[in-house]
Parts: sequence; structure tokens; C-alpha cells
Amino acid sequence: MDQVVCNAQAAIAVTTTGIKARFMNTGLQPIQVRGAAYIIEVASTVTATVIAVKHRPTIASATGETSIETITVPTARAIGDVVYVDNIDKKVLPGEEVVFDVTTASTAGSGHFVLQTVPSWDAPGNNGNMFASA
Repeated sequence: MDQVVCNAQAAIAVTTTGIKARFMNTGLQPIQVRGAAYIIEVASTVTATVIAVKHRPTIASATGETSIETITVPTARAIGDVVYVDNIDKKVLPGEEVVFDVTTASTAGSGHFVLQTVPSWDAPGNNGNMFASA
């Protein structure tokens, strides 16, 4: 099982809405998303932060986007706390992505976005997005 941090080393602010982090499956095989988390570096204030975890069948495009799960970060959580959702079972093919979309922002707050994944063993030939090099 892999845990993938979906942002650079610096914490990402959640004080505005929108896509804050992306996981692009650039590998040679599909993966299964099993969980998602937000690690608090600066606590949310005034309003709970709400983060939609979404699957996109085409990277960088909201066309066909579906919601996988929602992470709600209460203001009562402290620095270093991990707010997570599990029991996710979403296959992500090469060329697809998972995004973390802040739908309700807080007055202050920042952190790190994490996906928990496992390989989904499949042959590249079974994926219409995979092409062998000539």
C-alpha cells in the first residue's frame, strides 16, 4: 500500500475554494484509491474546511468528473492532526487523476493532501489510454 502526498513540501492554504492538489496516475498500471487524508499544518479557524475528493477521467479537465468522498476538517483539530476518509474503492487508470477540491474555505488553515493507494494489477493493453512506444 502506498501513501502519496499530493502537493509540494510546503503546506497548501485552504482559505480559498478550488482545486488545491492533484494526483495524476502517470504509471503503467491502474491503481485503486483506498483512502484520502488532510494533514493539518495550520489549524482551520471560524469555518470548517470541506474538501471534495474527485476523480477525473482526463487529467486537467472537469469533464466527466465525479465525487469520490468528502473530507470535513473541523476547527477543533490541531496542528499535526490527520483527518481522513477510508473504505474508498475507486480505480484510477493511467492518464486519469484525483483532485482535492476545497468547496468550503476557512479563515485560516493550511496542510497537506494524501492519497492511500494500492496497485490494481492489469495489463496496459486493457487500457485505452496506454500505447506502446514504436
